[in-house]
Amino acid sequence: MQVKKGRALNAFLILLSFALLASTVTLAVLYRTAVLTLHSVSESNDALSLRVTELNRELSDLNAEIDALEAEKKTAEDEMDAKALKIDGLEAMIELLEDAEEDMEESNTQIASRLAEANRTADTLREEMNALNRKIQLQADKIRALRERSDDLRETVGSLEAELDGARAQIRAWEEAETPLVSPMGADYVSFLTLEADPADSGIEAPTEGPVEERGIEPTGSQPPPEPEPVPEEPPVIADPPEPAQGEQNAESPGEPEPAPIEPEPVPDEGQKTEPAPTPPPAPVIEPVPEPLTEPERVLIQYMQKGAPLRWDWISGTDRLTEIYPTLSYYYENLITHEVVTYRADDIRYAASLIKVPYLYTVFREIEAFEAGRMRDENGKILYGPGEEKYNLDEEWVYDPETMYEEGSGEIMEMEAGVRMTIRDLFEYALLYSDNIAFMQIYNRFGYDSFYRAVDELGIRGTPTDFMNLSARDCSIFLKEVYKYFEEGSEYAVWMRSLMSRSKYGNLIADRYPDTLVCHKYGWDVDSYHDMAIVYDTQPYILVIMTDYEDGGAVAAQYYANIVEMTKVLHASGK
Repeated sequence: MQVKKGRALNAFLILLSFALLASTVTLAVLYRTAVLTLHSVSESNDALSLRVTELNRELSDLNAEIDALEAEKKTAEDEMDAKALKIDGLEAMIELLEDAEEDMEESNTQIASRLAEANRTADTLREEMNALNRKIQLQADKIRALRERSDDLRETVGSLEAELDGARAQIRAWEEAETPLVSPMGADYVSFLTLEADPADSGIEAPTEGPVEERGIEPTGSQPPPEPEPVPEEPPVIADPPEPAQGEQNAESPGEPEPAPIEPEPVPDEGQKTEPAPTPPPAPVIEPVPEPLTEPERVLIQYMQKGAPLRWDWISGTDRLTEIYPTLSYYYENLITHEVVTYRADDIRYAASLIKVPYLYTVFREIEAFEAGRMRDENGKILYGPGEEKYNLDEEWVYDPETMYEEGSGEIMEMEAGVRMTIRDLFEYALLYSDNIAFMQIYNRFGYDSFYRAVDELGIRGTPTDFMNLSARDCSIFLKEVYKYFEEGSEYAVWMRSLMSRSKYGNLIADRYPDTLVCHKYGWDVDSYHDMAIVYDTQPYILVIMTDYEDGGAVAAQYYANIVEMTKVLHASGK
């Protein structure tokens, strides 16, 4: 009987063991399934987080684009206001010309020509203002569409963030439920799955500073004029970079022009290779000026001697920049009293696009000389003979970028091949937009004979050494000739004056005379930041400012503004 009971008890224990074993296996399988589910949810959470990050980045880009468009819209509105002011001035000029037509003793032909030019200019400005209005409207529509897109993205991001919060809550629930499972037999049965991610190291080391070598400015002194070299067949390309951003800043303020001296490097250990210690840059070159000076002259020249903000330049033989004192040239002349104030006016510099005004002036003179004695048909149009076709400004020109493209400034380079315009249009692009393609096409058509004859007659020093070289005094000589040409009032003179007074870019000098007629030409290139102008004040005067600032910027533009404001005071004191 005891044996039977023992066997029955053993059987029961065996069955109970099998049941416990089965339950343990079942619990292990359930735990494994839970861990896999947790892993899947974690991956889903990572994907959702990545998607939210991408959408936030896209939202940030859209907001930046909206800000840029709003800034562009504001610029267009400011330009429209400026054009409206010019229209008002032109309409006042039209009224004056209409009144003068009854009283003045000038020929009816000249007055009618000026009146027609003023009306044409006013119509052009009205068309440009209408185009700006349309542009502003298009920008407003685009901003509105982008804002709607931005709102949609915000809603999408909000929805994804809510879903992400739900996933995180589910993960937390699984993590709280995750505990070791122990078999009833007393042995640990389950191993846990651990997910690890190594963080990525994306840090960027900043470049280390080495010894700084600064270059100073050597005085030019008085030197005899250079021997002229053979006339070049082709001038170098004139490159005017687009106007710099207004937010660009220099490290030094105008009130602290001289860089601090550089401390010598510590003495290295024996055998250690070192670079030679840099030397401090020399002080700005101070040019002797005649005495006595008036107070406005003294203040102006002292500011140019040591008050200009520093400019950046490369340290020779390195890829590092340093700040040095700029080189400056200045020329002022009252065209009525002939009072002259100069500063390093004979330094010959790379003139960049300043050269376009003297060259095109000589071409206009050549065209007028040709047209003066030509026969005309019954409609008044000139009859061109063999070899005289270059003087026909109404001839059609077709743009071929493969053979006509030029680096630098301008509008034509953005046009497609096959664009058609007249030779007359090329003159407008060359002076309104400082277009290099238009200028080179005019140069290739008319050559340089008339230009170099004028250079010899006027005693210009810069261009005999290189077509693109001029001093501030050279610029003033040409500007005085251009001023006398404008006073003649011929058809081409009125046209050129109108173009120079409506220059589209680089209002460095003209920007300081919002209510005064200013005919100017700017020039930007490497180490060249110039402007020259005829200012039609009560007593008109010439102003030339040439510097070696690199593509301008906010600091250089402010320097120009200061010089022009000082010139206004000087001019007013001399009247």
